[in-house]
Amino acid sequence: MYPGTAANLAPGEVLSLVAGNCRKVFGVCRFQDATGLRLHDIAGALGRPSGYTGGTGVTQPGTPPCETNPNGNPMSGIDFHYWPTPNGWKVAILLEELGIAYRLCPVNIGRGDQFRPEFLSISPNNRMPAIVDHDVEGEPVSVFESGAIMFYLAEKTGRFIPGDARGRVESLEWLFWQTGNQGPMAGQLSHFVNYAPGDHPYSHQRYANEYDRCLGVLERRLEGRTWLLGEEYSVADMIAWPWVLIARPLGVSLDAYPRVSAWRAAIKDRPAVQRAVDLGKEFRRAGPPSEEERKVLFNQTGDRLVSTS
Repeated sequence: MYPGTAANLAPGEVLSLVAGNCRKVFGVCRFQDATGLRLHDIAGALGRPSGYTGGTGVTQPGTPPCETNPNGNPMSGIDFHYWPTPNGWKVAILLEELGIAYRLCPVNIGRGDQFRPEFLSISPNNRMPAIVDHDVEGEPVSVFESGAIMFYLAEKTGRFIPGDARGRVESLEWLFWQTGNQGPMAGQLSHFVNYAPGDHPYSHQRYANEYDRCLGVLERRLEGRTWLLGEEYSVADMIAWPWVLIARPLGVSLDAYPRVSAWRAAIKDRPAVQRAVDLGKEFRRAGPPSEEERKVLFNQTGDRLVSTS
């Protein structure tokens, strides 16, 4: 466990914080329940089970809706709609690196939470991650799509994005590159490696080649650079890293890409990145998806969205 969570406290300290304002104690709070502390953090400090109940193939959260607190008052900070996948990790990394307050809102994609009307009002593409920023003047601001979220947060905080025009353009180029190239190709490769029934040699090879091509793009970019934008770690690195992290499970070696391998290791060693990858790990799938989950994950058409009200 890492600094700033209840798991670093003695049981008595945890209990004394449950009724208090955790933002006065921690630099970052991840609001998920009425106490202001994540249930699994409290349980870890007390040495007890986390209080989540199992579902079909995944662990289900037993928490109230995240849009308001139990008293009906608007929450401050950021609502982070998330599920522990490489796409979710991208934004989790930035939130952890920034150290700003956010409230975890699990979106169980195997159960179909992404099609709930209230989520579609935030993310019309029925995909997580998404955020709702309450720390703004007027109505809260919602943002969907990982690249847009990361640009929004970097712009808002003035961190992890260059301040000059050329650097900002390069940031946008690499955010767009990841969401338009690396992410989709890696996601399709993951589908044929992990989920598609039967053998699909053409499809598998097609996406494996594209994933490998993207690794080559990164390798070439990192020549003479520590990070993708030069000597400063940025949102460009954060957004591209999660799909490189899982190269081996996708059946791809990084041996031919020493610069990418070193870059991957340097990011993996960052404490904020480790916290982000651990975020919601209790929700991770313990086995293959059930048939019902397959229908939710892989067999949706436009009718599902049009019929949702």
